[in-house]
Amino acid sequence: MTNRTSDFEFQSVLLQSERIDKEVELRDIVSDLEIFEHLDKPYLTGKLLLIDNENLLQDGDFLGGERITVSIKTFREDTKSVNKTFYIANIVQTEKVQDNVQTIVVTLIED
Repeated sequence: MTNRTSDFEFQSVLLQSERIDKEVELRDIVSDLEIFEHLDKPYLTGKLLLIDNENLLQDGDFLGGERITVSIKTFREDTKSVNKTFYIANIVQTEKVQDNVQTIVVTLIED
């Protein structure tokens, strides 16, 4: 039996921005993703927690509006991955964990 903390795994978490030349794969630095469905809103919202050890926040020039495409799959073999596109609404919190590591919490709005 495998020791897992979730029934899902990230296939991909891509960051796309007009200010960045190429897509950035964030899958390895994503710690948590919460997705919320609201009865009064026709779209999903969410929060994404990143463990940034490569100065992504400073080098990426986050202003909001960057696109995050998430691909999630269950561990069952007979299922397909689910793809959702979100936009970064704002950066909620940043916290320095070590000299070269910080956590970043961003809010997301579905495309």
